[in-house]
Amino acid sequence: MCTTMIDLLKTDFYRHTKSSVNSPIYECLLGGIRETYWSENRLIRTLLNLSNGTFNREIQRSIKTQIENAKHQVNRLEHILELLGESIDSRKCEAISGLCKEASEILEFTDDGTSTRDASVILLAERIVSYEIAAYEGLIKIANAIGRENVASSLAESLIEEKLCSESLRALSEITLHKAHFAE
Repeated sequence: MCTTMIDLLKTDFYRHTKSSVNSPIYECLLGGIRETYWSENRLIRTLLNLSNGTFNREIQRSIKTQIENAKHQVNRLEHILELLGESIDSRKCEAISGLCKEASEILEFTDDGTSTRDASVILLAERIVSYEIAAYEGLIKIANAIGRENVASSLAESLIEEKLCSESLRALSEITLHKAHFAE
């Protein structure tokens, strides 16, 4: 996402281009939405692989909830792009791409059915949700800053889903790590 957002918000230029579709801050919002759209679509596949890679029913259930949330979020992001009058395009998010690569490595280098795999899967799921929370919070700030409260409101729905998921994963990871410590 935009690395100069704070500087941009402080400038007179920003105040004059705040509502302009072509303003740098708008482009920052649009780029962030497109990266998040790519991320959610990519995560659906990655999370499905993680869910299939663990035998722990609680972890599978939690990850399947994440998948359902991601599907809703993809639809929401498509609606947001339509609200903005923009095409439904995506832009690769390198951070999520790296986390998806890590998911593949976890499944490749840990043994099926082990507490080590379960712990690795749930901790990765937590990191993914943490990244998504940060992304949605940033997008909401930008949308509010440029007067797109309707966009911010839609993004806030996804943020709430991610925060609820984070709480659930946090509790599950503590149990999983405790089991992993005593099992192996």
